[in-house]
Amino acid sequence: SIFKLMEKAVDKAKETDSPAADTLIAVESTLGGIANKVEELNDDYDLVGGAGTVLDSVGDLVEVGVDKVLDVNDEYKITDRVGGVVKGAVDKATEK
Repeated sequence: SIFKLMEKAVDKAKETDSPAADTLIAVESTLGGIANKVEELNDDYDLVGGAGTVLDSVGDLVEVGVDKVLDVNDEYKITDRVGGVVKGAVDKATEK
């Protein structure tokens, strides 16, 4: 599926020695850290009082994360690079 190809392309991009790889790794780490911290705070202080609020909080985090990813993409043109890798993989697969 296209999602598997994208995932492989992102994984491959992270393995390169480039600012884009460092950025992808940092974004993943940051988003994971935010999610863990929110979960810890909620466990300690019951900050989230119901499933609806949980979904709202997650939605807000996702929105912030997406905004950051878009900023990073604008700076490093990651989607252009990933798109090239995916196109190459698709072209290679269709040649067979």
